[in-house]
Amino acid sequence: MNIITINGKTHYVSGNNISVTNGKIKVDGKVLEEGLKGEVTIKFEGDLASLSATEVKVNGSVHGDVDCTSLKVEGDIGGE
Repeated sequence: MNIITINGKTHYVSGNNISVTNGKIKVDGKVLEEGLKGEVTIKFEGDLASLSATEVKVNGSVHGDVDCTSLKVEGDIGGE
């Protein structure tokens, strides 16, 4: 199990592909949170396979691909 914390609310998930679009956060295609506005803080504990979002700050590593408009990484990206 991986742990994802969204604006202080913790969820336990088995997936590791995160998508953040149009105020929705999806993990492996399933909607986890929706209706989010403004700055959203996400903390993911586990191996992150891929990440898709508009503006992202990553404090850790992503083992797969990252698709976003603005990105700041303090770790490694294993994909593109």
